[in-house]
Amino acid sequence: MLPPVYRYLPRQYVDSFFETGALQLSSFAKFHKHADEARGDVEEGKSMVSSQGGGRQFSAFVTTGHQAYVLSASVVLDRAVMTAFSGCDAAIEITNIPDFAQAVARQLKGFVSGISGHCIYAGRILVRHTDSDPFPLPADPKEGIPLDRMFAATAEASKHEDLFLKHRRYAYQAEYRLIWNVDHAPPAGSIIISSTEARQFCRRVSDEEVQ
Repeated sequence: MLPPVYRYLPRQYVDSFFETGALQLSSFAKFHKHADEARGDVEEGKSMVSSQGGGRQFSAFVTTGHQAYVLSASVVLDRAVMTAFSGCDAAIEITNIPDFAQAVARQLKGFVSGISGHCIYAGRILVRHTDSDPFPLPADPKEGIPLDRMFAATAEASKHEDLFLKHRRYAYQAEYRLIWNVDHAPPAGSIIISSTEARQFCRRVSDEEVQ
């Protein structure tokens, strides 16, 4: 079982979640628009991946997560982290991450796949080292490079970690990110779902617990 994570919210949204199962999922596009510094990040979903091996290097600039919903949580329960997010004065503890994620997925039209993990605070460049050439060129240069091979090489280099890259200035948040991939772009950058099932995998954090 994974350790619990904490979702910081204004108190009325915590109340709403436990009363009706209402939960807002965001998107990378939405992160670009947040006005407060703790949430706003115009670089979310943008990175450079580089794979090196066999005396050659393959690099590509990528934008990812444009067909995904995101929920950000933290692995730490800390009042300083809570108050860094404008308007947040309460928290939800997600006690069972896999079952919570599956319950949310069942409410998402066009759900394709999901992934979750700790954010990587290492800027926007992801470097891989391999034992062989990461992107062999065709024997005949006139053949060109098929786009599907280029996309495959980029995916192999990123291994989905580009979805979790963040600038080091956000490291204090200790973010744990849940991502649901869908077959369409999120409408208006976010969505509010109602999952009464998801509530059983969470609990309300008391004020006394937040130090």
